[in-house]
Amino acid sequence: MKNILLVGSSSAVAKQLFNDYKDHYNFIRLSRDEEVSDVIDFNVLNADTYYKDEIYYDGLVYFPGSINLKPFKSIKIEDFYNDFEINIVGLVKILKFYQPYLNNDSSLIFISSLASKIGMPFHSSVSLVKSAIVGLCSSLAAEFAPSIRVN
Repeated sequence: MKNILLVGSSSAVAKQLFNDYKDHYNFIRLSRDEEVSDVIDFNVLNADTYYKDEIYYDGLVYFPGSINLKPFKSIKIEDFYNDFEINIVGLVKILKFYQPYLNNDSSLIFISSLASKIGMPFHSSVSLVKSAIVGLCSSLAAEFAPSIRVN
C-alpha cells in the first residue's frame, strides 16, 4: 500500500480525500487538530513536531494556507509575514524534512488559489503567497523530473 503524507489534514478537502481513499492508501496525517493528525501538537513551522517514523512516501499533499481577505490598506506587514510563513516557509520546511524519504516516482501536490492567476480585490496577500507556491511548483517540477512529479 502506498504511503501518502497529508499536511494540513484538517481541511475539508483533506478529510474528503482521506475518507474516500483510506482503504487504498496508507495516509499519514499532520494537523494542529489532533482528531485528524498522527502527531500531537503539530506545527508546520517546527520540524520537532513532524511525523518521524522512517517510512518512505509515494506522495505528499500540502494543504496549509491562509485566507487573509482585506483591503491592501488594512493589511499589516505582520499579516504578510504570517501568510508567507504558513504558505511558503512551512512548505519549504516540510519538503526539506521529507525529501530524503520520497520514493522514486512519487508525487508532490501543492494547493494554490485562483488568486495566483487573476486579480481579485482584497486578495493581495493570498495572491502573493499562492503565486509563490505556483513558482516553487514549476521550479521543482523541472528540477525533480522525472523521478518525482510536482503539481
